[in-house]
Amino acid sequence: MNGAYLLWDGLLQAITKKQRRFLPVLLKSMHAAMSLPSAYHHILEALHHWMLHIATSDAWSKARRSVGTDMEGDLMTLCCLHPSPWSHSLGNALLDSGDEMFVESWSDLLSASAIAGSMEVEDASDQAPDVDMSEP
Repeated sequence: MNGAYLLWDGLLQAITKKQRRFLPVLLKSMHAAMSLPSAYHHILEALHHWMLHIATSDAWSKARRSVGTDMEGDLMTLCCLHPSPWSHSLGNALLDSGDEMFVESWSDLLSASAIAGSMEVEDASDQAPDVDMSEP
């Protein structure tokens, strides 16, 4: 993902600088897309990594501050209110990168939001659609 970050960080941060609402809307849209049932594991994984990168990386710290909201807290709210395996995985990754107060504030809420069944992300092989590559 480092190549994608290198290509897109500058542009996305420039848009964020000009339009303060861009970043919160982008993250909310990415989270909504990540929560949809999909057969494309790699797309869901990329969305997960992008949101984590934007919310926690040093490269985005200035852009996050310019928006004036708590990106990590906003994402945790989305993860708790709209649980899915990927959302739960993102919430856990945010907890792993958060400070003690953040973890204390959010860990119980994330656990409580888990829906019945496993909240672990399924293996990519389980998500891949069956495709018949034989010619007719």
